[in-house]
Amino acid sequence: MSFPGCARIGTVIGTHVSVDIRTALPRRELAPLLDAAFAWLRRADDTLGATGRDSHVRGWALERLSRALVGAGAGDHRIDAGGDVRVRGSACPGRRWRVGLRDPRTGQTLKVIFVNDLGIATAAGVLGSVTVLGPDLGVAQAHATAMSVMGPAGARRRASWLASTGPYQSLIIGRDGREWGTPGLAEWSRTQARLAG
Repeated sequence: MSFPGCARIGTVIGTHVSVDIRTALPRRELAPLLDAAFAWLRRADDTLGATGRDSHVRGWALERLSRALVGAGAGDHRIDAGGDVRVRGSACPGRRWRVGLRDPRTGQTLKVIFVNDLGIATAAGVLGSVTVLGPDLGVAQAHATAMSVMGPAGARRRASWLASTGPYQSLIIGRDGREWGTPGLAEWSRTQARLAG
């Protein structure tokens, strides 16, 4: 981390979670935010139990945490939990967050995207892996989980429909390693800075 901020890594909701806050606030204000963030995730984990460790519930919990951080004044942050990522704001002034899209089966980075405000959810299943990107991590995770258990043709139809009806884009990696993505992915592959929103 090179810009003012604070970060923490811990194990909660069944996976490693990192929260990186880049908002330029004094460390004495950021450290309690991180304490509260991990305390909330532990409460969610205790309350939801094994259900809370399911990927779609984890996506919902991380999205709610991101919204709480924004409400507390930490509008520039990245949350990463087991490959599900929620970013808001900027990594530093004028620079979007850089996020690698990985195949969860191999760990290989397939694409690098540059974003300001996005939820990125990946699920592995019978067809290979599916990554869905959009404004709400919980919704993206639900779609990724559903598509990951469909056949290749069904997943592509669902991804195309999803992209045509709203702000969600998808990257599908077949068991054979072939990639298929919706056209909107190209928008996030450009490196130049642009305003969020």
